[in-house]
Amino acid sequence: MRCANPLNRFTRPVSVLAVVAAGMALPALADGRPSPFSLQAAWVSTDKADVGDATLGRNLYMFDAKGSYALSRQWSVGWGLGYDVLDYSWRTADGKLLGGAASPWSSINRYNVSLNIGYRTGNWLFGFSPMLQYAWADTASSSDARSWGLVASAMHRFEDGNLLGVGAIYLDDIGETRALPFLAVRWQLTDSLTLANPFDAGFSGPAGLELSYRFNPKWELGLGSSRRSQRLLLNDDGQTVEIDEWVSFLRLGWQLGQKVSLNAYAGYMFGGEMELGSGEREDLSAEGAGAIAFSVAF
Repeated sequence: MRCANPLNRFTRPVSVLAVVAAGMALPALADGRPSPFSLQAAWVSTDKADVGDATLGRNLYMFDAKGSYALSRQWSVGWGLGYDVLDYSWRTADGKLLGGAASPWSSINRYNVSLNIGYRTGNWLFGFSPMLQYAWADTASSSDARSWGLVASAMHRFEDGNLLGVGAIYLDDIGETRALPFLAVRWQLTDSLTLANPFDAGFSGPAGLELSYRFNPKWELGLGSSRRSQRLLLNDDGQTVEIDEWVSFLRLGWQLGQKVSLNAYAGYMFGGEMELGSGEREDLSAEGAGAIAFSVAF
């Protein structure tokens, strides 16, 4: 069992390895057994990044609950609940951001819920997941902070057990509608080496890619990267901000027991941009990041 990658949700709007879209445990479906109920807690922290004339440091505290149940050999259903608190530490000369168009915010609250439906026929695995999210800064209220989305995927299971497919994400985000394709994969290259998706596809964007090496049943090392996105409500006048960044990471996974795992991450975030809904934008300088995620299944 692998913890959800906390770097996923840090720059969104962060897995047991998300091999399929929308957090559906298709590998479990492929094996004919349901995924367990799981709980996760994670913490992420970044170095200071330059945003125009300002500097920004971020910390994330994340809590998740997930479950998946096999209704038959063909059908499964799952759910996910999440709550995140993001602390933003700004330093500005004049108390303004993005050319004076926005004021600093100190925290973000984010709630999300998803329903996951899986169907298997022959060697094909299909997934469908509606999602709902609320994300707002402490300078706004939650009433207009709603986003919803749909994720659909199709994966083919080959005779050797490898999985490869495609998916699409449709997002009716705060003040913006968009659609994105993504690659869904879990490919066992050798007995110890696997290429798979490290993230859940959703509001944060596509699922990314990670190459992982399992030394033994307890220890695993992974190297991955993906483009991440986050959109949130800044004030009650409808002003929004979107943060886009690339994240590359090194992951060390430790399986403490059959149902308990701990993952540590060293990340590097680069190619970032912060943009207001009104069009003002600034580049984010590259920054380092670290994360720890603890997960237990029942």
